[in-house]
Amino acid sequence: MRKIIIIGLLPLVVGCSGYKARPVGPDTLPTLKNKSLSLVVHKSPGFMAITADKDLFTKSGFDAAYAEGNKLVKKMEIHDPADKICKTMAKVISAQYGLSYNENTIVRSRSKKMGSLVHLANGRDYLLDVETVSWSFAYKVNLPDYYVQYSVKARLIDVNKAKSIGRSSCDYDSVIAGKQRVSYGKLVENDAAYIKQALNDASAYCVQKFKSDFFAGL
Repeated sequence: MRKIIIIGLLPLVVGCSGYKARPVGPDTLPTLKNKSLSLVVHKSPGFMAITADKDLFTKSGFDAAYAEGNKLVKKMEIHDPADKICKTMAKVISAQYGLSYNENTIVRSRSKKMGSLVHLANGRDYLLDVETVSWSFAYKVNLPDYYVQYSVKARLIDVNKAKSIGRSSCDYDSVIAGKQRVSYGKLVENDAAYIKQALNDASAYCVQKFKSDFFAGL
């Protein structure tokens, strides 16, 4: 029973990215033309390795899950998809609405405050703000094999008004996306190829969702 309760809490720990989608208004889109865009990505949260021996009712259990996950990320060179999502979305926005940006310059932020983010824009007109909420691998009761979860949110911010003009969030689950659960051995073999592919799929999935949500009906 204890494990059932723990797994029932997992979506609260590793999912639920949180933003209610709000598209960019049709009256705002023409104002984007020939303006400049800054790219901001938040510091990555810890990667959670949620295995059956982790007691998520305790701080030590959470700490152990993060410690194992972060060690794996470093050892296997697993990359947070946020950078790729940010660059791809910037390319989409630039191609469709004419904003200029430097794809080689992503500013890192530790703050969620609008004032701090606007300051990081460094004089540009708009800011694309991407934040990974959580990333992990986990399991479910009676299904001991593992799957990957990823949650991210994004905002397009008008720097001069210090206001979000469009936002969305995305939650990816490798099983829901059609991938098979795998054993821990398969999960980490070949430099964690399963995890890397799942995160790459998550990036593509979330870019499509952001495109749809940001520019809904247009």
